[in-house]
Amino acid sequence: MNTQLTFSESWKFPSVVGREIKGYSYCETEKSDRKFNSGRDVYITTFYSSSGVALETRTAMKLLSKNTGNPYCVCETNEAIAARTRSRSSSAATI
Repeated sequence: MNTQLTFSESWKFPSVVGREIKGYSYCETEKSDRKFNSGRDVYITTFYSSSGVALETRTAMKLLSKNTGNPYCVCETNEAIAARTRSRSSSAATI
């Protein structure tokens, strides 16, 4: 059984991911000092409540639109986090 997620299942616009976070009002995405294995910069999206309380942070990346050439951000989905967690726990179980 293939449990690998597609790119579009693993990465979505922050506004889409934010809808799954209780109390979400707005988000901010900032560049971190880390890089993905591919060399692409890692960004962090922080989701806030309307009162400015940080609710959650997610790994994000900046991409360029093929159509417009403009940059946009996507962040990790709940499904991607769950898949990564399952993968790590099954790896640990086989050691």
